[in-house]
Amino acid sequence: MQDEEDFEGGLGEEEDDEVGGEVSSSEPEEDSRSEGEIQAIGAEMDGVERAVPGLLGKYHLVDRLGEGTFSSVYKAIDLHHESFDNSSWQPQARKGKVYVAVKRIYVTSSPTRIQNELEILHDLRGARNVAYLIDAIRHEDQVLAVMPFNRHQDFRTYYRTATLPLLRSYFSCLFRALSATHNLQIIHRDVKPANFLYDVTTGQGVLCDYGLAQKIGGDEWFEWRSDCLHSLPGPSWGGVADRKRVQQKLERLAPGTSFYKSWRPALQVMQQKGNQKPGYLKEDRRPNVRANRAGTRGFRAPEVLLKCPDQTVALDIWSVGIVLLCFLTRRFPFFNSNDDTEALAEITAIFGRRKMERCAALHNRTFETNIREYETPAHANLHSLVRALNPPLIVENSPDPYGPIPASEDSIAEWYQGSELSQVVDLMKRCLELDCTKRWTAQECLEHPFFRGTYDLGLGRTVFREHGWDESGL
Repeated sequence: MQDEEDFEGGLGEEEDDEVGGEVSSSEPEEDSRSEGEIQAIGAEMDGVERAVPGLLGKYHLVDRLGEGTFSSVYKAIDLHHESFDNSSWQPQARKGKVYVAVKRIYVTSSPTRIQNELEILHDLRGARNVAYLIDAIRHEDQVLAVMPFNRHQDFRTYYRTATLPLLRSYFSCLFRALSATHNLQIIHRDVKPANFLYDVTTGQGVLCDYGLAQKIGGDEWFEWRSDCLHSLPGPSWGGVADRKRVQQKLERLAPGTSFYKSWRPALQVMQQKGNQKPGYLKEDRRPNVRANRAGTRGFRAPEVLLKCPDQTVALDIWSVGIVLLCFLTRRFPFFNSNDDTEALAEITAIFGRRKMERCAALHNRTFETNIREYETPAHANLHSLVRALNPPLIVENSPDPYGPIPASEDSIAEWYQGSELSQVVDLMKRCLELDCTKRWTAQECLEHPFFRGTYDLGLGRTVFREHGWDESGL
């Protein structure tokens, strides 16, 4: 496949270091910055206050929380907090200083991108577990967005020790945020741990950074827009609009042939070249495919990597599944590819060649590989994958921690079938469905049996203290 930048911000490899609009620094054990760095940040904040007259008298910048490709985020004091009704974003009144996060969007960002982000945040005001837009300030080419300062901890400090109750709390907040977002026909496009600010002490999380978000509403969404086999006609097509199994469509298209052979003519352009990386085309005479490919590497769904033009909110659910996979395997990042081709290869290593061929055919694409290891996945399913990569997880959640560890799917203990561990892996399976039309919605995920339990705040405080974080203000 040919790579082409089709969306401002690129592929998202650049997005790895981007800071969300509401990012507060993770709980630092101590400030490791040098005196020179602190002075430089102070001078930078003075420059921001001078460049935006509307900021002075309303907010006072006290620290820089982070910076990224398109923005910087500062911690600030709300100087007139008591003069306004803040009940919509701060239910409980607080005494003393009230901190907010001020996101300064760089002038190099597209005006359309800036407007899109602010409009989406405005539309989502009041949505549960979604960053709340308090204020927006513009002066000439300077644009600032003001949001609550959300206390949270760095994902890397707790994902290896996260318990199932913590996962239940974490993902219930995340799915609620996505449910509210998707109900407004908005794709977030950049769901990842850095954009979900979770506090283990309160069991609450906030989804932030809608800089890559995309609105998909409008009548045009219900029309045929591409050759993708998963695309469906709108209500005007009557009974045809009823969702049918993709398998039936594929059989009518190419009866009696395998998926990759249906599209084999496109493979004839492949040629060998010794100094090229294996799997790369020397020449591809097919016309370029234009599609939105924005996101962060390792978290983008197969339909994004395959340049599907009819992308839906389902791609956010895939990203959530990857986050859950990081928790359960205690590996972060789980995928770490350098480009789209390697990203597809990483997914194939988990699901196998045949399933990836089927997935590619859904989007009118061709997938072929000569890597023998991809013929049969090393693990029969995601349950086996989690057990193989993280054996202690079975022991930690077993009724008998000193009992034998199941070695295969056939010998798995009876307790596992109805256990919370089995349920959370099943939830991950619903999210990591290659067929985007079968992937569960955020609301369906919230109704999964795994979310019937509760989160122990005392446990969260224990984790908090074990890391030596400051408990002041709790």
